[in-house]
Amino acid sequence: MMAKSGPKTAASIQKLLDERQQIQRWLDRLTMTADAVPENVRTKVRQDYERRLQEVMAELQGHGQDVGAALERQRSTREGLANRESEAAERLEEAEVRHAVGEYDEGQWRQVHAELVEALVKVREALKRADEEIARLEDVLELVSSEPEPAEAEEEAEPEPPPLVETRPKVAAKME
Repeated sequence: MMAKSGPKTAASIQKLLDERQQIQRWLDRLTMTADAVPENVRTKVRQDYERRLQEVMAELQGHGQDVGAALERQRSTREGLANRESEAAERLEEAEVRHAVGEYDEGQWRQVHAELVEALVKVREALKRADEEIARLEDVLELVSSEPEPAEAEEEAEPEPPPLVETRPKVAAKME
């Protein structure tokens, strides 16, 4: 049975995501030091950052089940919010009909309309936050379930030798 992930797990995951992002920024900036720093020093620093990045990714991958569970909970929450949005929109439409047929006078209508619109706006804001969290969790889940990127091997790769070209002189046969 999997333990329910809580705020501590979410905070731990967010800390790892932030650390990953910082290391990635350092790696990106490292290329800008090409003229100022000897290649051997840049290589040493790059290897350190890549090692640290792999460690962070390994830790993140260990949280894959927690992220998946959080994503499912968020999708369930979103479904409930979508139902509430539909109900709130229907109540507003019903109130508009009641106003149109004269059940509500202008004073009542303004009060009822304001309350129903406020409720609808709150649900839609919650839906927007849920959608943003779902997108974030999907990104995290994709990140932790993907294979780690291999370290740059450009410097280790040897250039291919040029193709061998036959250089024998052509001999023309004399015909008489």
